[in-house]
Amino acid sequence: MRTLLFVLILSILTFSACKDNSTNPSSSKDVFPLKLGNQWTYRVSSYDSNDSLLTQYNDVWTIIADTLVLNERAFILESSNNKKYGFPLAALFIRSDGIYRLAQDNWNIELWYKYPVQQGNIYLLKSDTMKIGKTEMNLYLGGINYKCIEYLLNMNVDSAQTQNITYISLGIGRVYSSAKLYVKGKFTGEVTSELLSYSLK
Repeated sequence: MRTLLFVLILSILTFSACKDNSTNPSSSKDVFPLKLGNQWTYRVSSYDSNDSLLTQYNDVWTIIADTLVLNERAFILESSNNKKYGFPLAALFIRSDGIYRLAQDNWNIELWYKYPVQQGNIYLLKSDTMKIGKTEMNLYLGGINYKCIEYLLNMNVDSAQTQNITYISLGIGRVYSSAKLYVKGKFTGEVTSELLSYSLK
């Protein structure tokens, strides 16, 4: 069970954005605002197959460095939960068609969150397929109406499959994500991540 829970949490952290704004940011940098010192605090919750709460904790994501990686400007994203393992969560890059990240298994720079997008757009994330769901939807969290883009990703790891949904708000970043785990077709649990607060420079 611990192994399955780890797969779910890793799925949330790796592949996993929505506040109502008066302006409409339209460049790729607005999908996940990257600037030194930007910070997002999430509540991460894990549930078993009966929807009973197993664990819950806060995870703080912080842009801790603005540097060069492979001769390209990169922003280093650190997770307070991931910090205990001694390495950052991701190195992120801004390109004209979205936010890219450095793959830690092969050191390739790969597209993470594509933008601009249209409903139904599909692109590859490693060997898995990311699909754009709704491009204009409202998500209510903590009494706040977030306007979101829906990113859908199914991942296969051995006999397990995770169904991931991430909601991104332009100008803010990731607001909510869910990863549901299935083993041999049987639902075994879910991990959710909900934005509690953020601070953008």
